[in-house]
Amino acid sequence: MLHEAEKVLMESYTIIPLFYGKNAYYVKPYVKNYLKTPLAEIYFRNAYIEYAKR
Repeated sequence: MLHEAEKVLMESYTIIPLFYGKNAYYVKPYVKNYLKTPLAEIYFRNAYIEYAKR
């Protein structure tokens, strides 16, 4: 009976993810021309470091 009750329960509701994994990336202000996508991925293919002028 317990297995039947579990089957009815699993078929009667929608599963909603409660947690989304996410990585935090911090980029220093002197790193320029990097690409941040809407999915929070960062690409450094065209990135460069801007040196302070003295």
